[in-house]
Amino acid sequence: MVAYVATNGQRRKPAIGRFGEITVEQARTIAQDWLADVRKGNDPSAERSATRKAATVKELFDRFIDDYSESRNKPSTVKSNRGYGRSTSSHTSGG
Repeated sequence: MVAYVATNGQRRKPAIGRFGEITVEQARTIAQDWLADVRKGNDPSAERSATRKAATVKELFDRFIDDYSESRNKPSTVKSNRGYGRSTSSHTSGG
């Protein structure tokens, strides 16, 4: 574990990894990299959180249909495009 105070004053203690998944040397290297980022004014924990909150492929596809396809394509094309979303969702969700 590494502990630091972010530029906004928040105390952070992000987990580097579980014991056995990475070696002690790898954990030390990661911790040194994170602390170097903190010294540069970055917040590694906030960056990881932002990555987790990023839109999924399904959300982007739905937004494409709503914002673009429905207003520019014929209903049959929109229906066809929605079919592509259903067929790819099983591949992207792992199920």
